[in-house]
Amino acid sequence: MNVNLEYYKIFYYVATELSITGAAKKLYHNLPSPKLSSSSSRN
Repeated sequence: MNVNLEYYKIFYYVATELSITGAAKKLYHNLPSPKLSSSSSRN
């Protein structure tokens, strides 16, 4: 049985926040910040 642990994480946040919106806000704030590369070139 292949279980994705991200589903359990989402379930946990929805259960603790008692709302999908609150869980989404918590999950969004738990994402790592994107790194900006100093040498981005487009040709």
